[in-house]
Amino acid sequence: MRKGPEDYFILEIITTGPDPQTAIPLEAAALRLSGGEEAESLSVLADPGVPVSACLLERSGRSEEDFRQGLTPAEALSAICQFMRGGAALAHDAAEMESVLLERFRATHAGPLLDTRELAWLAAPYLRDHSLHSLAASLLGETPTWKALDDARLLLRILARLSEAWKENPARTRRAILGALDEAQSPWLSFLGKGGGHPLFPDLAELIPSLDRGKPFPSGASARDEGAGLDEVKVNPEEVSSLLGPRGPLAALRPDHEGRPQQAAMAEAVASAMNDAAFLVVEAGTGIGKSLAYLAPGVLHCAAGKGPLLVSTYTRHLQEQLFHRDLPLLARALGSLDYCLLKGRNNYLCLRKWSEWCRSLREGNPTLEFGETPSSLSYAFLASWISRTTSGDLEEIPLLLHLRLQGLIGALASGHEDCLRPHCRMQSRCWVERARRLAASSQVVVINHALLLSQAWVAESAPGNAVLPDFRLLVVDEAHHLEDVATEALTLSVSLRDCLKSLEETVGPRGILARCGRLSLDQEGMNMISEAHRESEEAAHEVEELFFERVRP
Repeated sequence: MRKGPEDYFILEIITTGPDPQTAIPLEAAALRLSGGEEAESLSVLADPGVPVSACLLERSGRSEEDFRQGLTPAEALSAICQFMRGGAALAHDAAEMESVLLERFRATHAGPLLDTRELAWLAAPYLRDHSLHSLAASLLGETPTWKALDDARLLLRILARLSEAWKENPARTRRAILGALDEAQSPWLSFLGKGGGHPLFPDLAELIPSLDRGKPFPSGASARDEGAGLDEVKVNPEEVSSLLGPRGPLAALRPDHEGRPQQAAMAEAVASAMNDAAFLVVEAGTGIGKSLAYLAPGVLHCAAGKGPLLVSTYTRHLQEQLFHRDLPLLARALGSLDYCLLKGRNNYLCLRKWSEWCRSLREGNPTLEFGETPSSLSYAFLASWISRTTSGDLEEIPLLLHLRLQGLIGALASGHEDCLRPHCRMQSRCWVERARRLAASSQVVVINHALLLSQAWVAESAPGNAVLPDFRLLVVDEAHHLEDVATEALTLSVSLRDCLKSLEETVGPRGILARCGRLSLDQEGMNMISEAHRESEEAAHEVEELFFERVRP
């Protein structure tokens, strides 16, 4: 990261609350940076005219009297704007907070106001949360002080760390992002590098390691054959109780771990059911530790070679708990454990769609445009993430960026309908294929109910599309939601809009045939498409008539 413009400012405003439409400024501060170093500063207290929350007073170390002696909020913000003299200003969440506050209180700042969250998306896409509090904790091990001047200096230190993170990006990624920022005329270009001479919109596919195409994909049949003698493998329920007990390996890793009789009883019941290949239904109250009660016997069976264990949940929160807390804990307790989180196909980026979109950008005719974010800037954010992700899971993209690019991200997601599978030129780097291979080699695979149930008919109707590995042990947590998910997952609905969309995606001006270039339809093919259009519209009309005939009084 370069030093940016010769002079720029860092702005921080402390308010009475998080809603910019109702919050009242309590303190505002600005730093003037020259050559990347602090040159001067200004901090102004404001009297909100209402009581300040005890929590904020405690965090900031200030008193009500301190604020009562301050300027009015409008005067405080105007003083800060005069200090910044129309220069470029940086603030965290500027678009959501600072810019709204300046407008509400009629404080005029003539220069650009840049949101440093965007810079964090470009420099450190691997972080899940890019709030000021999270950046301070993740990058510096610090926390905001709730004093405007101190927090402005905290943001300056965060910017320095983001500079280091930016340099850790592969050189090809940096050049690609700089080219996109130059094309978008983004002010961040002056902070990150120079414009001109950079490649425009490369797909960066070479940065994604290629799968070993010579290695056969593990098949369900071979997994069953290899496990044919494992029915005699048993896990002693007392071994499970020892693992979970107050003197066991888990207790040694977690000082707050305590033995729970209900948890031990459930774990022994699960171990016995797995020993006997039996079905077991358990109703467990909150707080007994049911996830460890089924994971502990499950991973012991896996360690004995009787896996893999498939764990299906309803909520993403429980998935995250299992993957980021419980399974790592068990891996440490047992010495080793291979586990993964597997999602449905549409949760992963399709590299073919991404590559085709990049090509459309290079040709100056973007095939996908959504929202107010320029395509070139959208490319910069996604290119940064693509160069650092190891899974291609679109849920890794920070929530606010995901919302900002939602339409584009949805269009770039992998899908059953348009996946070319072995004919895809990106198959050797495919994120879905990579996830399947990882799941096939893992001892524990965490999924959700929708994926579990959707694979029930996929395995029968189209085995090549199956994502789940062949498994010997299955736990369905949050099973009371299973019926609703089954209804949704196994229901097929078709609308006129769906039919016309499929036809458009095939033969439309931006459809598959148009993108392939070398492919075209002869007269017979065009006649078939016209007939499909006509039949779709007739079917929709007949359904509409039938509906109104049935509901007419």
